[in-house]
Amino acid sequence: MAFPTIGFVFVFLPVSILLFYGAPKKLKTPVLLAVSLLFYTLLDPTNLLLMLLSISYDYLMAFLILKAKKDVSMRKLPLMACVLKNLLMIVVFGLQQQLYDIPVPVGLLIYTLTAMGYVIDVYRGDEPFEKNWFNFALFCTFFGKIIAGPLVQYSDMRQDIVFRKPSLSGISNGMVLFVSGLAKQLILAESAADMYRMLLTIPRESLSVVSVWLLVLSFTFDLYFTLSGYWDMARGLALIFSMRLPENCHYPFQSRTVSDFFNRFNITVTQYANRYVYVILGGDTNGRMSTILNTLLTAMLLGLWFGIRLNYLLWGVYFALLMLLERYLLLKLLLRVPVLFTRMYTFCAVLLSFTIFASDTLGQAVFYLKSMFGLGELPWFNGYASYILSSNIPILLVCFFALTSLGSLLTRELHRRHPALSDLGAVIYNVGLLTVSASLML
Repeated sequence: MAFPTIGFVFVFLPVSILLFYGAPKKLKTPVLLAVSLLFYTLLDPTNLLLMLLSISYDYLMAFLILKAKKDVSMRKLPLMACVLKNLLMIVVFGLQQQLYDIPVPVGLLIYTLTAMGYVIDVYRGDEPFEKNWFNFALFCTFFGKIIAGPLVQYSDMRQDIVFRKPSLSGISNGMVLFVSGLAKQLILAESAADMYRMLLTIPRESLSVVSVWLLVLSFTFDLYFTLSGYWDMARGLALIFSMRLPENCHYPFQSRTVSDFFNRFNITVTQYANRYVYVILGGDTNGRMSTILNTLLTAMLLGLWFGIRLNYLLWGVYFALLMLLERYLLLKLLLRVPVLFTRMYTFCAVLLSFTIFASDTLGQAVFYLKSMFGLGELPWFNGYASYILSSNIPILLVCFFALTSLGSLLTRELHRRHPALSDLGAVIYNVGLLTVSASLML
């Protein structure tokens, strides 16, 4: 049962809310954990036990670290056992998917990396040991984030889990955020996906430079609004259940540099990689060569977040090279260039990177890149491109608008000048989004 389904929106979610708010204060965490486990069971019943065993194992390792106190060697042993177990799970299941087409368990990266990060923090003394297993299990498996994140630290959720403060404003804000994410997926992502599938049906010899650009652009919109929609829904669900999750996407296509793009897109994963990989390896404190190697490794891991595939690895390498180029050669120049042009540069650099994502093979990615710059034998424009472009102009314009913060700025300005009118418009807008989304789900 995924979020954008009639069963989830109109059955599972309302029943879960009633159970949660009808439960006594001491039972709210166990109830929400039970709801999360039921949700996971509906998604991937064969791997529920694996998830519970995995997080319980990590919880035990954190407990052993606590018991070892100041004995360094005894503290390192459970830490290494935790890291080894989680990395083995990720690699083994990732390779099984590539070699034998066996699906990776739902949420594997989320619950393994979440628990592993917590154990590392307990070892460092950055987080206290959580004595209540139910609190820890909810932190790892909360159904709002189990599919696609965000990837959180325990400090991000501990206060809300241990000291709950439900509020009507939190519920209403959560519902608005959830509906926004739902609409992103069902309206924007699905429309872009329809356009992408249409372009894929065109024979290679009938493509044009414009149609290849449209193909990569529609793929990028599909991926971005799918992920952004999931993250909005996750944050919305957390607010509904009196918790807060960190923002995982902040208008990344308005970034002035590629480095800034990574600070705005999949934010929590970037922070996780920096905290537990880049910094541990020495970051930028051991000279230029060390910085280059650490940046390269971290970016490659960010690419592998999407799966164990050569394409994703190369995607990370591509961004590592651009970030290093900016750091050592281009940064001063980019800071002097008008914002409009630096944003255009970043948008194009990011868009070109998604030729790697949109391709099944490296050869196909090379073909797309050559075609986009007119280096192949494809015409610049033809009838196919004309038809697809003309029939999709409205959705392309809406997608471009949704990439920017312009809508948020206009809404705030309207609320400042005409608060009553702004509130009425917000109600109509959100009801309209929910109505359209429900009709699409049907």
